Amino acid sequence: MPRKPPEENGERILPEVKTIDGQPLDPKNPPAQQRYKEQLLSLETLVREYKLITPLMGGGVSAGENDPITIVRGAGIRGQLRFWWRACRASQFPSIREMKEREDEIWGSTENPAKVSIEVISKKSGDESAFEVVADPRRPGKLKVQESKKIAPYAAFPLLPDKDQQRKAGWESDKVSLDVTFTLTIGYPKEELLEREIRAALWAWETFGGVGARTRRGFGAIRLHKENGKSVDPYPEDRAQIEKDIREKLREFANGPYHHQDIPQLNDKVKIEFTSVKKNEPDAWKHLINLLKEFRQNRFGSTYGQSKWPEANALRQRTGNKARFSEDVPYKCQKVIDKFPRAAFGLPLLFHLPHDGSIGEVNLQGADGPNGEKRERLSSPIILRPLSCKNDRGIGMAVILDAPSIPLLLKGKAKNTPAPSSQLDAEEAAAIEPLNGVRDVLQAFLNRVRNS
Repeated sequence: MPRKPPEENGERILPEVKTIDGQPLDPKNPPAQQRYKEQLLSLETLVREYKLITPLMGGGVSAGENDPITIVRGAGIRGQLRFWWRACRASQFPSIREMKEREDEIWGSTENPAKVSIEVISKKSGDESAFEVVADPRRPGKLKVQESKKIAPYAAFPLLPDKDQQRKAGWESDKVSLDVTFTLTIGYPKEELLEREIRAALWAWETFGGVGARTRRGFGAIRLHKENGKSVDPYPEDRAQIEKDIREKLREFANGPYHHQDIPQLNDKVKIEFTSVKKNEPDAWKHLINLLKEFRQNRFGSTYGQSKWPEANALRQRTGNKARFSEDVPYKCQKVIDKFPRAAFGLPLLFHLPHDGSIGEVNLQGADGPNGEKRERLSSPIILRPLSCKNDRGIGMAVILDAPSIPLLLKGKAKNTPAPSSQLDAEEAAAIEPLNGVRDVLQAFLNRVRNS
């Protein structure tokens, strides 16, 4: 049940009011203070304590940068709750307009104040530099990139040094925050239907989201530690039971009759897979991200062998160049497939073929909409993050949102005729080794997750 402010001798005791949604109130303006205290008396409150189980990237006022003062910002959490409320609750509304009206009523807009107030108190235990350029002890006179043991490098590409930075001894990447905890206090009017909406958003955010940047790849993953002062148990060490628990919540919160093509949505039939249980949450996260790396960067022969994916030869064909197959490529895979299947993981994709200088860089992005809407980017529909289990263990979870699809466009020297596509037929899927004959790229990846 929601917790009310404490009482003493039959009177409600109110906290010292300094801010609302992070904005300072003028201490020299007693009427404003009094109005807010009167408002607080009529509110229900939820007090939830969280701890991050993966590093926090960004989260500050400037995109991608940590804030040394306000580690976790209320505005950022409000944005996350809006997104996950939409993902859960859009199916309750027959039109986008009706959904947007309810969303603005709950979470606020430039025209209307929010019904929900958000206060955050955050605490940070320490920073760690994600990457450094240091001397390589195995190769005198050479440098190497030193990785952090607590970060999954493949998920952290914004922090990686470029070629010039790799030649600078002592270079350090931006820092990520570790061991972050914070308390979130949510206030709202005493309305039963409103509380349901808030709890739906909170549950979806706690289960699938996080704070800061790169949350879809597991950075800033949160665990609800306490609710209104009472400890909250983590998931059991049983992935079948975890999936059952999550699907029950999806049926409760995200099972409306309507579908909206342009909104990433959750429902009780959403595709979910789990790894086996690992010794802790960071290990589960790194294992999950390594699965993604191995799947997307699968090569013949060696780490530097030819890619098992068809995009490079598709670009060669679209620029009038000959296809290339190394001696490691089996005969059944020596087929030019004019498709871009890895677009399923999100857009844009930048292709650079170092052995084909005449092609240069080619960018695969979304094509603009029929009315000129800019759609270069498409967020990845796949969510990868760890969940906390009992005994301090962790499990990796992969979820595919019911997300929109858009036409593709090549920027560069490659032709756009015929229109580029990521959709594969059965024969094409059989010739792309990582797919094991599965035409749906994301489903093929989920199969890898399930078997790990």
